[in-house]
Amino acid sequence: MKPTRNLRPAIRSQGSRRAVAQCGLTVLVVMLAVPFLDCTAHEGPSKAETALANMAKDVVIPLEAEQKKNPLPDNDEIVKQGQQIFLQSCALCHGSDGRGAH
Repeated sequence: MKPTRNLRPAIRSQGSRRAVAQCGLTVLVVMLAVPFLDCTAHEGPSKAETALANMAKDVVIPLEAEQKKNPLPDNDEIVKQGQQIFLQSCALCHGSDGRGAH
């Protein structure tokens, strides 16, 4: 008699694949929709832009993140590092003051 194969890892793997596929699909939809929504950091977001941002946020940020404490200390050096990262990664679209690129 052949030993039976445990199917639980395959089931778990299927669930993981489904979650990854759903996440990928959401990201793809957002990426394709944004150019047609006239999204800009100059003005307040439209209802569609807000809905897409919330959908993306809900996919990317785990619910338990709200309960976590910031692991970084609250000091001037950390704030300076954050400002530098913002200027390098975000200011192009959001402007150096966060109000939109002009």
